[in-house]
Amino acid sequence: MQDKLSVLEEAAALRKAGLIDNSAFLQFIWKTDVVESWIADKEAQVRSDEYGRDLSSGQTLLTKQV
Repeated sequence: MQDKLSVLEEAAALRKAGLIDNSAFLQFIWKTDVVESWIADKEAQVRSDEYGRDLSSGQTLLTKQV
């Protein structure tokens, strides 16, 4: 009986380790998606030909880029 319990505990520990690894991987993927979205947004701002109509609108565009 003890042997079966030990085998079960070992299997549970392996499963837990696998789930923790998978969770860390999924968090990494989520964070990379957030960063890629941020980069795409910044690229769109940088590629824009909009320079502003006056000093105020130009400064507003500049603060959005940073």
